[in-house]
Amino acid sequence: MMNFRWHPPLEYAVKVLKVKNIIVCGHSNCGGCAAIRKLNDYKDELPVTVKWIAQSSRISDYIDKKYPDMSEGDKLVLLEKLNAIGQMHNLMTYSFIKRGFESGGLNIQAYYYDIGTGNISVYDYENEFSDMIKEMALG
Repeated sequence: MMNFRWHPPLEYAVKVLKVKNIIVCGHSNCGGCAAIRKLNDYKDELPVTVKWIAQSSRISDYIDKKYPDMSEGDKLVLLEKLNAIGQMHNLMTYSFIKRGFESGGLNIQAYYYDIGTGNISVYDYENEFSDMIKEMALG
């Protein structure tokens, strides 16, 4: 899902500045991810925000379907992580990013920062969640 608001700065960074690393950082206690879990509660009051964050509702729906017995807190943590990882997948929709990654000249990672512990988990594009992300992208 290409977002042209991000296209120019990404293109400039990769093609002109020759950045070697792109990091997508998700974090615990993410209000956006918490709102994804309750989109209907915000649809009247924050319609633009709901439209923006609804782009990740597919991940939330996938978690509910795949892990119906998981606690809501654990589902939220998984959503926070998968949302960051999913953004790596979205970056690959830009041809110049995909070429850079496939040629080995560009590294793409997702970080998950746990605010409570200070721990940072690092996920490479091809990681244990990549199959889940690809499955969600296919619908």
